[in-house]
Amino acid sequence: MTSIKLAVNTEIKASARAIGVALFNVLLPQREELGNRNFRTLLLDRIGSEINSGSAPTVYNHAKQNAIKLELTPDFSRSVGEKIGSVVEMDEKIETKIHKLFDTTIAAAHVTAQTEDLTKRQTKADAEAEVQAAKDLKAKEKADTKAKREEEEKLAKETKAKERADAKALKLKEKEDAKDAKVKEKAKAKDDAKKVAEEQPEMKWQLVNKETNEVVEYAPDRKIGLELKKQRDDAADIKVVKIPAVA
Repeated sequence: MTSIKLAVNTEIKASARAIGVALFNVLLPQREELGNRNFRTLLLDRIGSEINSGSAPTVYNHAKQNAIKLELTPDFSRSVGEKIGSVVEMDEKIETKIHKLFDTTIAAAHVTAQTEDLTKRQTKADAEAEVQAAKDLKAKEKADTKAKREEEEKLAKETKAKERADAKALKLKEKEDAKDAKVKEKAKAKDDAKKVAEEQPEMKWQLVNKETNEVVEYAPDRKIGLELKKQRDDAADIKVVKIPAVA
């Protein structure tokens, strides 16, 4: 997410001190030519016309001290023995030129203030956009994680339901298969009994596996059937039953 590119606010104006410093510095190269008195008068008049005239001397002094601190000029006040100087006559042409220079300087000071304001607002907007982007990303990650978890839970439920259904179907099939097998076993036992009755009418008893219901041997009577059972290795799994009557 990126912030909206902000526009310059033309309502923003340079501060009184910024204007004072700009005017002082731009006129400073002409100080000796103009003389200290004219230099100071021109600046005080123009600063006073731009701001509260009562504050003009304070702004002028701030601009002067700033220039001295930056070593743009030595101190030229009377306190250090610098004479204010006599009044240097200025013709209208020079004065007009100076005021045009002041106009350009003040306009540039306002542009600088507007640029600084824009930079400050844009930096703040960018920072807020970055914070919002981080929040949005975190919210998206949280939503994605939740959606993924819900999808996994749904899939797990569907898988479990399918497994239950498959197990139930398998159990039902096994039950049906067992039922069919039992029916087939009974039918086979009946057929076998019929065959024995036809081929060996003397056989009345049969030895049957308890688990599989498979007929493993025949006997003419129960006593012989029990004897045959004892002789078998799987005697524990065998039962002696009478051959069912064949219709």
